[in-house]
Amino acid sequence: MRHPKQRSERGFTLIELLIVVAIIAILAAIAVPNFLEAQMRSKVARVNADMRSMVTAIEAYRVDTNKYPPHRDMPSDLCVLTTPVAYITSLPVDPFNYNPGPAAGQCGPWFIWQDLVDIYRIAPGWGGGHLPEMLKQGRIYLLDSYGPDQDDDHWLDLMAIYDSTNGTKSNGDIYRLGP
Repeated sequence: MRHPKQRSERGFTLIELLIVVAIIAILAAIAVPNFLEAQMRSKVARVNADMRSMVTAIEAYRVDTNKYPPHRDMPSDLCVLTTPVAYITSLPVDPFNYNPGPAAGQCGPWFIWQDLVDIYRIAPGWGGGHLPEMLKQGRIYLLDSYGPDQDDDHWLDLMAIYDSTNGTKSNGDIYRLGP
């Protein structure tokens, strides 16, 4: 029989609990940045896949109409890809562009769409040497995502290109030149 003062108490000491909490905090400090990095890599992969789909739709439109979609620097420039003929079912949204989208009833990819030939016709000196060089290479249009820095770096005289080897905080946009 036990003495009333000799209770058998099972539990953790304060030191043991502090050690467990410290270990969990260290594991969280390692896991959270890796999770955020993986999340950013998946957004970059999504942008690249969306741009491939858009290029397919743009090229299909060109085959049917013998011209590229109009460029007016409006969110609805590429609506012609969805109606009346659905070259693409819906225009993808740039996950790095957090600006408000177009008004209700408008479609808009929120990717920057530029017809380089029209731009060069309007402003031949714009873009320094990059634009004429791209046109010589047969590049006709540019699709642009803001990239992980969420900053618009698409001016062709600067043309900061995102590079995943610089980490997900790299400056620069994600480009798709076509065709």
